[in-house]
Amino acid sequence: MQNVSAIGFQHGVADRLAALLLVAAGVLAVGGSFGTLEAEAERAGTSTLTLTYTSWRLTQGGTYTTPIYFHAPHFGIPLVAAGALTIVGGLLLALVGSSLARPIALVTTGMLVGTVWTVGLVVSADLDAVTSSASFELTWTTGIGFWLVLAGGIVAAAGGIVVLLPMTVRRRRVEPPTPVPLPVFPPPEPADPA
Repeated sequence: MQNVSAIGFQHGVADRLAALLLVAAGVLAVGGSFGTLEAEAERAGTSTLTLTYTSWRLTQGGTYTTPIYFHAPHFGIPLVAAGALTIVGGLLLALVGSSLARPIALVTTGMLVGTVWTVGLVVSADLDAVTSSASFELTWTTGIGFWLVLAGGIVAAAGGIVVLLPMTVRRRRVEPPTPVPLPVFPPPEPADPA
């Protein structure tokens, strides 16, 4: 028999929903790490340069032929590690159901959300670096990889909230009041007629 919380949420249903969300979040983050996070396009006169960033590498294109040895942030390892651990946390929650499954799922969710937050900060800062003049133009755009990673973070946060539901909403058992024993005094003795 499943334990039912005060709002009628079955713990088994919450665990399965959280597991589904966490596994989906991990898959989105890992898959998104291989897609394009952002692309930079520069134009200086007739020369163009495009730099495409994934979480693993930087690809150069355009008419500017001198190689760019710019070190882009590589988020591949933390995204894949956090995504894989989030998948494991979700599977533990769904399949094992031990007392450690819920805290493990929460920790891995926090790791993935934190990693996605960091990626979002870097991409956001790059998107602000836009310049345009008659002789020079710099633009940044996001790619599908960024949106998949962002979706993974949002889904992980939702999964973390669902993981918390059975922990925060407990069924209160209403105990009947304990009876207070009242002293019982013997009835007074009738007075002696003498």
